[in-house]
Amino acid sequence: QDMGNLYTGIEYLRYLEGEKHILFVTELGFYTPRLEADASLAARANHARVVIDTIQTGGIDLMPSPIDSGAIVPATVAPRQPSPTLASASSANRDMGNMQALESMSALTGGLSSVHQYAQPAVDRIDTATRFGYLIGYQPQNTRIDRRYRRITVRVNRPGVTVLFRHGYYADDVP
Repeated sequence: QDMGNLYTGIEYLRYLEGEKHILFVTELGFYTPRLEADASLAARANHARVVIDTIQTGGIDLMPSPIDSGAIVPATVAPRQPSPTLASASSANRDMGNMQALESMSALTGGLSSVHQYAQPAVDRIDTATRFGYLIGYQPQNTRIDRRYRRITVRVNRPGVTVLFRHGYYADDVP
């Protein structure tokens, strides 16, 4: 349901003026049904000029999933008993994937992500980051309105600076 809720929030904010942020707080990370789902969601947020900041508030889930424990298996396969190490490793990998999706989604939209940390410092970082910024103009060399997603990169020469920016946009005639 998280993915649907985020898409709904993005569409709600799309036509509002000003700087727009979604602060997504979750206990267990962000499950994506397919590998590139976080990038697709970030592209939609970029098109709506919405930044997604994420905060993960729970620890690492070391409980085996139903698949790891053999509780859900195809009818033709006999249940197996996983070793505790294998189940923990599989759960940890799934957990890390959920955390990487949070970090990726935030980075691609120009937001901040906090994983496996207390929420208050994360909120303080978001507050500090949104108090000041530069507005950079951009004019693409390819001026065709083909509704394709175009990736952009921003580089600065100043050392020690964190640059937060939307990593792309749709070439559309209606911003």
